[in-house]
Amino acid sequence: MAWYQATFALKTELNEEERTTLLDGFKKIVSHDKGEVEDISQIGVRRFAYVVEKEKEGFFITVNFQINSSEVNRVREFLKTEEGIVRSMITRRKAPPKKEKEEGEKNGQSEPRGLNREPHP
Repeated sequence: MAWYQATFALKTELNEEERTTLLDGFKKIVSHDKGEVEDISQIGVRRFAYVVEKEKEGFFITVNFQINSSEVNRVREFLKTEEGIVRSMITRRKAPPKKEKEEGEKNGQSEPRGLNREPHP
């Protein structure tokens, strides 16, 4: 099985219930053949660079998932045929997404704590 990331833009007029129904359908397609959804990130409403299917904005969602390579076309067809989805993209990932940040990143620091750095002269 390989790792993939799907990013898609939904119509902004969809309410929370319709978005949840659409995501449940996506999960069902992925899990059909022992696939697994790792992470769902709802980015929110973003403005398009140009008008897409008469829409100026879209509600963006990114999903990281693992699935057999032979089943990716089924996911693509779902994303193309669903009326609430304006635009979609699926990319293959080399490794699974990282689950946790290092301790320094949790605190908003760019470097992990505990490094002894010399001050500049």
